[in-house]
Amino acid sequence: MDAADSEIEALCSIWEGVHVEHATSSERFLRHKIKSLEDEEMSASVVIEMRISEGYPSVPPRVSLSNPRGIGEPEFQELRRQIDKIIEENSDEMPIICEIFQHCSDYLTVNQLVNMDCSICLLCLSKSPIIVTTCDHFMHSTCFMRYLRECRESFKIQVEEAQPHIVMYWVIHCM
Repeated sequence: MDAADSEIEALCSIWEGVHVEHATSSERFLRHKIKSLEDEEMSASVVIEMRISEGYPSVPPRVSLSNPRGIGEPEFQELRRQIDKIIEENSDEMPIICEIFQHCSDYLTVNQLVNMDCSICLLCLSKSPIIVTTCDHFMHSTCFMRYLRECRESFKIQVEEAQPHIVMYWVIHCM
């Protein structure tokens, strides 16, 4: 595991926030949300999980990608295919953990917002102004503003309808 541990240490110095778990003495588990190199707040991301076993790099890491944000489904599937290809083509058994992380980030930078749909109206985001929530949902700014207005109106109606019950509760229980 020395080769893996050295590469993981280098990876953690480059990629802030990588979660490393020593599953056993012969296996390491990495988890990280990789973002594109663009604006951090508006960037595409994907969660990468990697299991590295004794014998690495001769034994290839097992990699899974999940929770794509800011890229369309075809682009996500292509990224998965490319990562599988990097692992498969590593015939010279070189360390590839850092290469896989970097490839994901580069791919997200180039392909973010391609074939992406608004989380509200489900139409293509294209070149319209967009908003990204803290939970990484991408939507048109106009759709988000309309959603907020509707929420505010709905909340206002609910408060008005509840008002008589609140007053009655207060009279009964607090006087």
